[in-house]
Amino acid sequence: MNRLRIVPIVAVLLSAMVAGSVFAAASGEGAAGEERGPIEMTYLRFGGPDDITQDEALIARWEERNPGDTIEPLIAPFPQWKEKLDTMVAGGQSPDIIFGWPTPFANLWANERIISLNELVQGDVDFNIDDYPQHKQFIFDGELTGIPYNATAHILVYNKTMFEEAGLETPIEMYNRGAWTWSNAIEAARALTVDEDGDGTPDQYGMVNMGDNPVPIMTAVWAHGGRLFNEDFTEITFDSPETREALQLLVDLVRVHEVAPPPEMQASEIGISFNSGKVAIGRQSAATIMLRHIRWEEPWEWDIVPFPAGPGGFAAWADGNSLGISTTAPDELLAWDFVTSMVDEESWQVRFDLGLPFRLPPNINVINSSTFRDLWSYVDVDMIMDVMLGEKALTPLVPRQADAFRIAYNVMDTEVENAVRGDISVEEAIAATVKQANDILAGF
Repeated sequence: MNRLRIVPIVAVLLSAMVAGSVFAAASGEGAAGEERGPIEMTYLRFGGPDDITQDEALIARWEERNPGDTIEPLIAPFPQWKEKLDTMVAGGQSPDIIFGWPTPFANLWANERIISLNELVQGDVDFNIDDYPQHKQFIFDGELTGIPYNATAHILVYNKTMFEEAGLETPIEMYNRGAWTWSNAIEAARALTVDEDGDGTPDQYGMVNMGDNPVPIMTAVWAHGGRLFNEDFTEITFDSPETREALQLLVDLVRVHEVAPPPEMQASEIGISFNSGKVAIGRQSAATIMLRHIRWEEPWEWDIVPFPAGPGGFAAWADGNSLGISTTAPDELLAWDFVTSMVDEESWQVRFDLGLPFRLPPNINVINSSTFRDLWSYVDVDMIMDVMLGEKALTPLVPRQADAFRIAYNVMDTEVENAVRGDISVEEAIAATVKQANDILAGF
């Protein structure tokens, strides 16, 4: 039986829907009280084998509660997912339920391919949107377009054994006493950078290169008080003293302090990486922490910590994926019931029971449950939540517009990496980023 119930005020505003679609979704009857036929809906997402196993179990649970109605999962590896979504949308065959992060949702909303969920949220007395704090990433023009399916935060992972054997204070110890800053991180990285064979090139580095990816670049910029865009992503604000200081720090990690391997070394290709035990501090998505804990056997202890604080304090890039409903879905209320069934507290118990690695729950009640806390007892969950949802989290959390995303991922990161390589200066990297960004924002 469908779980959806409608509160009186929404029933008044949507009396036609209540008279027809609500009962159709709840009882399998059409608007005139006639029995409707079974409904099949398609569900497109990206993911790997563990995601497929979890979703198959959740779909089976929903279909058991909705006899005759079915979900056809279309699960593709990430590179093929976007191509498949674009092809289906262009062909007028949009998937009924769509999984994704804010940027494609912004595009789908702008092109009227997904519906507003505002009235469905207001009308479901069993659903509280405030239990999903990251839902604000999916609000466009005041309309909610997606319900968070999972969440993550981008943090650092460090070789705890390496720090302890060197007699150094660990990053989390520095963090807990308010001393986890970029300057202290560099000092620790310098102590852990070692030229074992005396050939003039380190065989062990203190940290990974932080200037080759938008996440650490923007995190450092924010921590120094800089910004890539203004609040509504309509203007580039990258040309500032704070940004210069942040980018120079990232370049200096490689070129001056020499605590991170230079890009031209292609360090991972010669076995120098965090996973090989040859780098003390690496980058980690909180979404893959459980995968590391369950699947990766390492001869050392590890722990996690936020990116270091700069002059502007701490900053963290947090994001996640949501489920949205296509404008062509055959039954919006039935689709809504499926969406909520995939994210409710019971769905997470299904994931827990499967014993597979899973991403962070977006539901605050699940995160605060004893079951989840026990499963994640090997890390500081409260610290992760502070990074994801507290004052450290970037606001807006991610570049949500397509142009802003393109600037962050295709322009800024390329120019900053050129500076880290030593091909151009920081000033030149900023100037090139600003020029290209302005051209993109102007529609050229």
